[in-house]
Amino acid sequence: MGANMLDDMFSNTNRRSYLSLPLAWLQSPGFAAITCWRVARRLNSGGPMRKLLSAVIWRYGVVGNGCDISIRAQIGPGLRLPHPVGVVIGEGTVIGSNVTIYQNVTLGRAKENENAYPVIHDGCTLFAGAVLIGHVEVGAGAKVGANSVVLRNVASGATVAGAPARELGAGSEQTQSPTEILRSEGG
Repeated sequence: MGANMLDDMFSNTNRRSYLSLPLAWLQSPGFAAITCWRVARRLNSGGPMRKLLSAVIWRYGVVGNGCDISIRAQIGPGLRLPHPVGVVIGEGTVIGSNVTIYQNVTLGRAKENENAYPVIHDGCTLFAGAVLIGHVEVGAGAKVGANSVVLRNVASGATVAGAPARELGAGSEQTQSPTEILRSEGG
């Protein structure tokens, strides 16, 4: 947990020292949210008192930071939450390392009776308001545009936008805005 915490702190504050922990905790709501989650997850694997303490810390993280991360989600090191308010990460979600998630992003299942959640690979960026539901994979280094709804897999390095999300054409974002590209594709 210590190395993951330092990676999370660096991603959120550009600091990497245990001496900086209190300051990072106070200055970065994103670091506070992921730290609460990591501590609660660690405690959850113990006896009844540890599970109770885990639940209290997890609840504090949700209420204090407005960020609901399921204790059952799997998250790699270096998660960056620049604005954690409204982020929801469902119980079966898997997130790789050095992923950035902006405010109001939802990672969850598509149907109540299915246990299928998104898998987000290393180095991805999910912009504000993105919704990824069901068993979709977002390949390494991919970007999901603001307010996009991702229902299908996203290739590594791709950029998708829209509702439903579509891949933006190679090089086209240099001459057209994402809105113009989606309009030309009928979106």
